[in-house]
Amino acid sequence: MQALLLFLVPVLYAQNSENVSNETANLPYVEAKLEAIPATVQACGELIFNGANSFDSRGDPLQFFWGFGPGTPSWFRTPRLSTLLQEATATSAASVVVGPGILSEAGARLGEQLREGEVRLEVRLIVRNALGNSTEAVVSAGVVGSTAQAEPVIFPVGATDSQLRHSDSLRLSVITSEAPFALQCALRDPGQSAGRTNVTWEYRGVEPGFGPFQALESLAALNPLWRDQSGDPNSVELLPYAFQPGTFHLLRAVAAFDTRPTLAPRANVVFRIAVEPLPPLEVHIIGPRIASQCGFELSVSAWDPTQPSDLSDFEFEWRCSSIVQVGELDICASLPNFGPAASQTDGMGAAGPKLMVRPGLLPGIHRFSVIVRRKIGGGPSAIARNPVQVRNTSFATLALKFPNYAYTGKVNLSDGIPVVGAAVDVAGQAGPGCLVPEVHWQWVLIEDRLLPRLDRILPTQAETMGNFLELQSGVSDGGLLPGIPYYHVLLQSDSESALADVLATAPDRPPLENILRNGVAIAITSPKFVAEEPPSAGSITASLADVAVSVRFLSVQMLQKTMDERPTVLEYEFVAFPLQEIQRGTDPDDSPAPQIDWDNPRSSRYWKELSGQLLRPWGRSPEALVHMPAGQYHLAVRARDDEGAIAVAMATEPLIVDAEQNFTVAYVEALLASVQVTNDVWQLLQAAVAVAATADPIVRQKECSTDFFGTVTCKQIPAQEVVRPVFEMLTAAAPFVRGDLVGKLGFAVMMLLQTVSVSVLQAVDVTAVFGDSFDPRNLTDPEDQAVAVFWNVSRLQIPYEFTAVAGQLLVSTQERLLLDQARDARHALDRYAAEEVWSGITMTLSALQMATSAAAAALARQVQGLVDGLAASTLPRLRPGEEIQLASMRHAFHAEMLLAKERAGSDVRLPGVFVPRQLSTGSSQSCDEMEVQVTSWFALNPRFWAPRGFGVTDLVLPNTSMKGIYLRRCGEPVFQEGLSTPLEIDLDISQPEVVYPGYLVEYMCATFDESLGAWSTAGVTSKSPITNTSTEMTCLASNSFGLFAALFRVVREEPPNTTTPMPPPPEVDEGLTLGALIAIVGGGSVLLCGCIGAGYAWHVMRSREPVEPEPEEEEEEVVETESESEVAELPDPDPALTKLRLAAEAGTLTAREILAHHTAPTGIIKQELVRALDIGYEKKRREAQAKAFRKEQKGKEEVVEIAKSDSGDDTSQASFTPVHGKEFAQANPRRARLSSPMTSGSAPPSRQSEQRSSRASRGSGSRRQSSGSQRRRSQQSG
Repeated sequence: MQALLLFLVPVLYAQNSENVSNETANLPYVEAKLEAIPATVQACGELIFNGANSFDSRGDPLQFFWGFGPGTPSWFRTPRLSTLLQEATATSAASVVVGPGILSEAGARLGEQLREGEVRLEVRLIVRNALGNSTEAVVSAGVVGSTAQAEPVIFPVGATDSQLRHSDSLRLSVITSEAPFALQCALRDPGQSAGRTNVTWEYRGVEPGFGPFQALESLAALNPLWRDQSGDPNSVELLPYAFQPGTFHLLRAVAAFDTRPTLAPRANVVFRIAVEPLPPLEVHIIGPRIASQCGFELSVSAWDPTQPSDLSDFEFEWRCSSIVQVGELDICASLPNFGPAASQTDGMGAAGPKLMVRPGLLPGIHRFSVIVRRKIGGGPSAIARNPVQVRNTSFATLALKFPNYAYTGKVNLSDGIPVVGAAVDVAGQAGPGCLVPEVHWQWVLIEDRLLPRLDRILPTQAETMGNFLELQSGVSDGGLLPGIPYYHVLLQSDSESALADVLATAPDRPPLENILRNGVAIAITSPKFVAEEPPSAGSITASLADVAVSVRFLSVQMLQKTMDERPTVLEYEFVAFPLQEIQRGTDPDDSPAPQIDWDNPRSSRYWKELSGQLLRPWGRSPEALVHMPAGQYHLAVRARDDEGAIAVAMATEPLIVDAEQNFTVAYVEALLASVQVTNDVWQLLQAAVAVAATADPIVRQKECSTDFFGTVTCKQIPAQEVVRPVFEMLTAAAPFVRGDLVGKLGFAVMMLLQTVSVSVLQAVDVTAVFGDSFDPRNLTDPEDQAVAVFWNVSRLQIPYEFTAVAGQLLVSTQERLLLDQARDARHALDRYAAEEVWSGITMTLSALQMATSAAAAALARQVQGLVDGLAASTLPRLRPGEEIQLASMRHAFHAEMLLAKERAGSDVRLPGVFVPRQLSTGSSQSCDEMEVQVTSWFALNPRFWAPRGFGVTDLVLPNTSMKGIYLRRCGEPVFQEGLSTPLEIDLDISQPEVVYPGYLVEYMCATFDESLGAWSTAGVTSKSPITNTSTEMTCLASNSFGLFAALFRVVREEPPNTTTPMPPPPEVDEGLTLGALIAIVGGGSVLLCGCIGAGYAWHVMRSREPVEPEPEEEEEEVVETESESEVAELPDPDPALTKLRLAAEAGTLTAREILAHHTAPTGIIKQELVRALDIGYEKKRREAQAKAFRKEQKGKEEVVEIAKSDSGDDTSQASFTPVHGKEFAQANPRRARLSSPMTSGSAPPSRQSEQRSSRASRGSGSRRQSSGSQRRRSQQSG
């Protein structure tokens, strides 16, 4: 018993100690776990303190107590932040979310920008269970960045997981936008944005050895295939073969306003890329299925789906085996192709793409196989097999014409059944007995599901083409089932009745093996194909965005395609049509959906002819944020798959965009701030157009109010404050404008300049054209001073700061466009984009018309260069025989551009232009295209900067018609001078409204001399005489290029000479008569008396004292008439050059001025001007020497002057200051007139007659008064 007790005691003791240890282990306890998400947060961001991972050992609920930690500065403990922690404690919340508004408000106490490590928010969490057990945890988070601006957010376009072949290009896109809580930032200004979002693309591989993410731009220096080709900051596009097959890669897009390193996490999207292994080659054997003793040929069609290739890139290995019974010999082993010549590649062996089987192969069924491998790159090999039944007869065999769909094995369902064909040689090249067999053929379509079945009988057409007989399948009624494989079979039979019996069972869709009986066999089999169904049309929904300026969200949901199509391969395009344009020419009752042609630009229903606006180009996102002006629109969305099939979804109801009612400058700034964050160039350009279209009528309106005291106060939105931030946004987006987007930029520039434009009247001095023809009094009183004639012209006044920005935008974008076009001709502009660019160019030139600074002239030359650049970027789209017309019409001007491409070697006749044949025929035999560029300018002078006073520049009127000609031959400019057959240019000519009697109009053709910088008549003449009723002038030019104009001037008409007496009639010489003798004697006596009187008078005058002579009246200056001058000297062939030469010789024109205004683009000064400058410099040197000499004699001259003043012999000179322009109008209000000498500004006839009569009545009196005043001045000087 004791032993038993001794045994039990330890056991009981052991059990008691175990229970004690269990009770100790089950004592309740809690553990607090707290983390800050993220560990470093942006000052205007969201910060989360998460304590949800805290726990109680027994799983009992916990209580959470929140408070500031000791590391939180006192100034950071704002009331709102304290209240947030108190509310979390009151509700026992497991986590606390500090919103951007609360966090930025606390950070704003320190400033707008918080540096790294400057501020930390520390929070303490105490966790307690129901038994009172508690523990605490403390965690802190760094606060950095701006308290006024939230960082942007970023979203992927499409899926983030992509799988592609290594031969495919990779394109990834993201969408950036302003954070939804951005307006909650403490110091946020709604009209101020942080600017463009910087999207940085980074790369990291998943293979061992790869470190953290690296900038993709830095890796592109190591591998050129990794260089981004997109040109869009929100996208990345890598070339094919950038990744190796069978690898995995990570690409990350990081969005931030400030690219400086920071500990705070930034918004990012990670894309995972899986590259498929090398796919097998697509290999097909082209050859007959039935052959004869005449021999046959088998060929290989190999295609590498990963890269472009040809047959030389592969290795081939042919094999053959006979289908024999047990004990029979394999006949293929005896073929010479597989013997010693097996390594030959010319078809006689088994190592080339062809296998030529010679005649004599024994009858039977033989299976020919070919193994194809890549020479470079490795990868799996491919094998193709083709059984051939050799018959014991002699006939020529068939060969399949390889169809174009065979490589991909896909056709569009809408295209129907593809057409295939086979050919047989009818020449009997293998021998006299190897001709076309007397058999019957029939094409059929086989549906290959679980069991191949006869689907339908196809029409069979036989046609002899040379030495070949071609058997082609026809088109059959009925469609194909999507996703079902099909292939063609050419049936052959010696018996027509046997073939007819088989075809009679076609409606029952028998299996293929059931119809191969009674001598019916397969002659040819085509590769399989699958019909792909295009994407189904979805629905369109439009919703209003938060910002109300004509901003609309458009989203579309497209139905997925059947079969194995992936939604990620679909791309979407958004288009909007003005409702009145889409309904033009259609009846809404007859057609619920408008008919739109998307492909043919020559159709009247082409989508751009219907004023279609591309809201967003092809992209993978089925949603788009667009900006549209007020109006009614019809929306359309197109979906495209990777095979090119397109489906169109049309909106069932029109979208109505109401006009903006609360349009202000602050509103525009807020809109632009939200749009600029997106980095989407399309959205930026659309927003610019929407703002301009909305602002143009609003900024011209004034809201006036009258207070109690009658004071009127008017408010008007300043147009410049609206347009300035838009131009700043476009300047930032300009580097990313490519392709047809240049047209959108040109249209936006035109709209913005129009918004800030003001129509004003400008007085233009046209005295050089009309002279004194508007003051007929000068015909009877030539002593009066001529009247200055002005023309009031309506022009657009635009601040130069906006014109300069617009010009630089157009110049920079066109340079990039031409560079892209040089690399790829597909970057050429279409007609619609070119017309938008043309509107921007002409509007910029119109804005520069009133600018007079040197900078404006330099900018005008750059803008003029845009005209030729626009033609160069548009002409590649044209085909020979085509032409396009670009027009820009405004109320103040009208400009057109005609672009045409013609065949070289013949005369080119276009509206208003004739180009002789010698210009279209060049030395290069390979060039057969002639490109013609014709620009027409109405009320817009592209050479407005030409200085006046040179050549015939003063004769250019504001409404002068101008036309520019620029020729190219296969893209190369054509510059020829001294043409034997001149260039013909038709120019509109404006006639003066009134030409008074005594005046006539001289007409002339002029061209702008680029080397002189002035208009000149050299090298151009008029084809036919011009009368006062002519409306057009044809000018003949000896140069192949230039800017031409039709000019005129009004001059005095020279009266006929009636003062010269008529010559006496001839008399007959009859000798001296008596009267003649008396006359001779009398004349001699008178002459003798005259000599004696003259001598006596001379003696008397010498003896008298000197007497001061009386002043005589001034003699009238005899003015040489124009007709006399023309007789006296030959006409100046180049008056512009003569004026420049005379000015240089006189020393009033320097070499710097000639280089700035009167030289060609090459900067070369003509030799005549060089000599004139030398003469001028020599003249100035001599004048300086003479001045120094006069200075030495100054003392003597002063003595002489004093002596003359004492004797009273000095005379005073009367000064005369001519009055021109406004000064003349103020001094002579009766005679100076501000009016238009043409139709629009001529005075009424009645008033003109009154002026003429009053001037005629005052003519004699004014003349007497003038002579009297001259006499008094003469007496005073004496």
